[in-house]
Amino acid sequence: MNTTVRKATLEDLPTLSEFMQHLVEAERPMDPCIKDGEISYYSIPDFIQGDLSEVYVATIKDEIVASG
Repeated sequence: MNTTVRKATLEDLPTLSEFMQHLVEAERPMDPCIKDGEISYYSIPDFIQGDLSEVYVATIKDEIVASG
């Protein structure tokens, strides 16, 4: 498998938002303060477009499999 790493774009938002919701679901049982429903810890678009931040995605066969 060849993994490619590239800067995220706004077109990646649906997948990145899905990743964040999976993270929230994993953390929710350990933190009773996390409300039910969709939660956003931060603005992914702001990080993608920001001058002081970068978001990267790892892809395999053009499918995003990781982000950071």
